[in-house]
Amino acid sequence: LDSIADASQQLVCSFHVLEHIDEDIVERHVDNMGRVLRPGGFQVHQLGLDDHLAHYDRAVHNKNYLRYSERTWHLFFRNRVQYFSRIPRSRWLSMFERSGMRLLEDFSVTCDPATVRVHRDFVAMSVVDRACVIPTFVMVKNAAVARTV
Repeated sequence: LDSIADASQQLVCSFHVLEHIDEDIVERHVDNMGRVLRPGGFQVHQLGLDDHLAHYDRAVHNKNYLRYSERTWHLFFRNRVQYFSRIPRSRWLSMFERSGMRLLEDFSVTCDPATVRVHRDFVAMSVVDRACVIPTFVMVKNAAVARTV
C-alpha cells in the first residue's frame, strides 16, 4: 500500500485477509488503507475472528483460541503456517476509526458467548467481542481526516 497515492481510491475491501496480517504490523496496514482512500470513499472488510482450527474440526469451538494464555498461544499456536491474530472486534473498530473511518453497517455472525471457555486473561473481554465470530464492516471515510501514517 505504500506505493499507492494518498486519497486516490474510492473503495478498499478485503475478505478474510486482515486477520492473517501479523499483529505487529496490522495497524500500519489499516492506517494505509485509510490514507489511500478519498474522503467519502468506502471500506468493506469481512474478518474471520474464529479459531481457524474449527474450519477443520467441528468439535472445536469457534472461539477456542480464547482458552489459551498469551504465552501458551505464542509458544504452541502462533506460527507462520496458518497465522491468524486474536485481535477482537472492538480493537479492529478502534483501528479503523483512528484511520479516519466511520462505521455505517456491521453484519456480524456470532456464537453464544456463554459457551466460550476463556483463559483468565480474557475474562474482562466484552460479551460482544467474545461472541463475534465473523464481522463484516461497511465504513465511510470522514470528509476531513489528517494523515496518521
